[in-house]
Amino acid sequence: MARTFGVRTATAHCRGEACACWRWMPMTSRDPRFMSAVQREIAMMKKERPDAKADHFHKEVVKKVQ
Repeated sequence: MARTFGVRTATAHCRGEACACWRWMPMTSRDPRFMSAVQREIAMMKKERPDAKADHFHKEVVKKVQ
């Protein structure tokens, strides 16, 4: 694929969004993968800041996960 569609020299490694096969798929806030990532980040922040309330993290976490 890299030799067919690439604009630069071919590489043996992943080219991410420069790849001809790369596709962005829309993800809603109700997607289980998104919700899981938010929950993981909140859990990590709770460990870092145990004295703060979890609902204080939500806006910050959602922005980070997006």
